[in-house]
Amino acid sequence: MTDGLEEIGLPPLGHNKPPEPTALDRVTELVANCNRWLAERPIIVDAEQAGAAQRFTLQLRTLRDDLGNDLRRERRPHDDAVEAIKNRYRDPQELVALALDAMEKKNRDWLKREQDRLDAERIERERLADAAIVEAAEAARAADKPGATVDDMLAAARKEEAAAAAVEHAQRTPTRARTRDDYAPRAMSLHSNWKARVVDEPQALKHYAKHPAIRTAALAAIVKVATKLSQLSKGSPAAQPPGVEFWNDERAR
Repeated sequence: MTDGLEEIGLPPLGHNKPPEPTALDRVTELVANCNRWLAERPIIVDAEQAGAAQRFTLQLRTLRDDLGNDLRRERRPHDDAVEAIKNRYRDPQELVALALDAMEKKNRDWLKREQDRLDAERIERERLADAAIVEAAEAARAADKPGATVDDMLAAARKEEAAAAAVEHAQRTPTRARTRDDYAPRAMSLHSNWKARVVDEPQALKHYAKHPAIRTAALAAIVKVATKLSQLSKGSPAAQPPGVEFWNDERAR
């Protein structure tokens, strides 16, 4: 039912009524009220103050719940949209990841075989260079002997030149396998990506027992598990594990 004003082009009665304050709007007021409590009433001195404190505590608890509800309500369409986007991309991403992994395995296999070939060539060229150096040294000694001829001296010079060329050839040999397509922005080569895995759990735990990161993670996990135990046992001292103390975070509700 309307007041009939819309029919003649006028806004309905009460149209300019300010909207109800939201949970976010109430935060500043209630926090300021809490600050006054802290400054003006260090302790509760009588039942009347206790009742007022209870009412204000309920207001804060309601505000806390309202903030959480408003946050979830405002986030829900965005979360749903994000989840829908993730779902749309999930299969394509996995397909591309599997395809990429398959191609990277092929590239890795080729580069390994190419690296083996280059290593074998390098070893052979280094062997030939070493042999040329030995021959040059022998020719040089022969050219220095009494009675050596000019032919011996020329032969020594040629051997020295051959040894130098063999050394240079060995040094120019590529030592790293690469693949470079004309359309690729850079060459592809093998890159080490060292990782670790646990093969002996007791030994690994013993070795890292005092590592700060491990200790922090372990203590957080212990607190979580022990807190659950304290709730189940209602803080029974008999249920306390070694090194753990149950405590009651008692609050007024």
